[in-house]
Amino acid sequence: MKKEISKEELLEFHNIETKNDTIQLIPHQFIPKDEILNNIFRYVNKDEILFVCLCGSRSIKCNGPYSDVDVLIFTNSIEYTKEEYFINGTRYALTITNNEYIIPNGNATCYRYFLFAKPIYDPFNKADDFVKKIYKELDEWNSTIKKHDEKYKGIILEQLEFIKGGNTINLLTKDDLLYSFPNHINYYNGLLSIGEKRTVDILLRNNPKIAEKYAIALCPNSSYESLYDLYNSAFENPINFDYQNEDFSNSIKSFEYIVRDDNGNSYTLHDLIERKKKHRKYFLDLCAYFDVPIIKEDIFLDGCKKIAPLIYDYLMDLIF
Repeated sequence: MKKEISKEELLEFHNIETKNDTIQLIPHQFIPKDEILNNIFRYVNKDEILFVCLCGSRSIKCNGPYSDVDVLIFTNSIEYTKEEYFINGTRYALTITNNEYIIPNGNATCYRYFLFAKPIYDPFNKADDFVKKIYKELDEWNSTIKKHDEKYKGIILEQLEFIKGGNTINLLTKDDLLYSFPNHINYYNGLLSIGEKRTVDILLRNNPKIAEKYAIALCPNSSYESLYDLYNSAFENPINFDYQNEDFSNSIKSFEYIVRDDNGNSYTLHDLIERKKKHRKYFLDLCAYFDVPIIKEDIFLDGCKKIAPLIYDYLMDLIF
């Protein structure tokens, strides 16, 4: 970590990192396939594309009107890149690659981001085989972990006991436990990972009581007790995720799920998740930008309070 960090440096980072906060999104519950493809072809050479798959919530119709358009674009040239564009008031998140493992020298865990991928452009009939490979790799990878893990449960519950206090390092640990809940419940149930948002969709479908506790714990200024109740309930018994079941037609969607905090304020589960995700990324990027080691994050945050209260307040919003 730099010995001295100026207020000007902190505010410059803040302005860059939050530049998208003012972008006006426009509701688009349904976007035709041809419109999605035409928008993609504006940024990726059509002649170099082998196939395109729609991913994320829109591929399984769990999307809200403001949901991103997540696509995987397989080319014969670009090794790997991720690009973001705002088109007609909708965010397009493009993963572009020619690598069968998505990330060069990566492993099959990255396939979790493309679970439920649906081909929408496939001129060479290559997409279906790739989608089958996603399921095969995920099955093989997830099967390397044996059933649920009671030892893992013990480790998490020990962390929960540690953070009962209200100092900064306890708040940071509490925030990390809440942010990482979808991954923790995967690991406890013997899965490597099936992706955070898919985990939430599956909980809403298969375990709505756990989803409800997750929503309550995500509310701003939620209590330590709500976080403890969430983990204690989620780790009470193993959960059957049935993660290859693509049918979400009879379950409530995250953007439809309404939760009220103790003050009577209403939120959708989707908005709470996005809020937590955005602010958590902000904090991690901030620490990486200024080379802050994990053991000094609390000292760094307390320092921000003195020289850049705007950033401190932004991060306090992250932490409950």
